[in-house]
Amino acid sequence: MTDATAAESSLHQLGMKVATAPSMTPESKGKSMPRRPRGDGSALIIDMEAARKAIGGSRVVGRLLSPFQVNPQVIVDELRACSAWRLHGTVTVQDVASEDGRFVLNFSTEEDRRFILKAQPWHHKRDGVIFAEFDGKGNPAEVDLGVMPIWVQVRDLDFELKTERMGWTLGEQIGDVIVVSHRDHLIVEKYLRIRVEIPLHEPLKTRVEFTPLGSSESVKYDVRYEKLPLYCECCGIVGHTSERYCSIPKDKRVVSFPKNLV
Repeated sequence: MTDATAAESSLHQLGMKVATAPSMTPESKGKSMPRRPRGDGSALIIDMEAARKAIGGSRVVGRLLSPFQVNPQVIVDELRACSAWRLHGTVTVQDVASEDGRFVLNFSTEEDRRFILKAQPWHHKRDGVIFAEFDGKGNPAEVDLGVMPIWVQVRDLDFELKTERMGWTLGEQIGDVIVVSHRDHLIVEKYLRIRVEIPLHEPLKTRVEFTPLGSSESVKYDVRYEKLPLYCECCGIVGHTSERYCSIPKDKRVVSFPKNLV
């Protein structure tokens, strides 16, 4: 197959109609060939569904939670080198034109894609790396990467409060609840563990609280985060790894978030 034939075949896969250039005959060699006019005024029609099927693969879009930019290929190579990613197939990194340095990962197996999404957040030199599903439609720069899924522990709860239902109730104070860890609806672990999506534009929650029926005082319980990336101890925002990026004015900046949130 010639290069021209291969190119034409690829365009047909995208649903694009291709006009065939006039063939070169022995009589025409050495003579000036007529050129087909560019832009004859007709609209180019592309089958978008065929275009999506042509690229294939299982994709996610991700970004590093840091004010510093890092080459996405470096992030992926280091995660694979330290065995954090137990991938069964290959993964290709694709750059994205965006303000937050995001990128697309294309996995050769759907199993790897599910694993990367389920086990996040990931770390690159203690900075967080998060991912979201991307079906290949539209602009990956517009995919919502404003939340981070993470496991949270509610500590020192009274025994009668360690229930799946209480996990859903208390977890809503931290973020959108994904699941409460249980076994046959019983909490069997030391702490009440809740997987939530925390909003990255808001400070981390350091505790949950409620007021018992008939009481006027609230009861507070500390929370801890599993695999929590770097965060600012003044503003509590994940990814603010330097006081230079904290939104609180320097003269009003005080440590308000403890180091032991993990």
